[in-house]
Amino acid sequence: MTEKPKTLHLNFADLIVLSLIFFGYATAASLYGYLGILQSGYAAPDYAALTFSDRDNYNSIIIELVSLAAAWLYLRLRRFDFK
Repeated sequence: MTEKPKTLHLNFADLIVLSLIFFGYATAASLYGYLGILQSGYAAPDYAALTFSDRDNYNSIIIELVSLAAAWLYLRLRRFDFK
């Protein structure tokens, strides 16, 4: 059985998928926050939403690690040559 050759270069579709993996959550969270401000009618953001606790920091690190693992898995499935 012959093996499929490894991918040496990323094409445009790969870049789109990787962009969605890395920036999709941040874009969606930002959009939901913006739409929430529009619906509530507040002109200025709530200062309680501007605080960032230790738990929020750990959650952000976990989200980044999950997105990194998803990108690695995607590239492995696409047989990307990491060398």
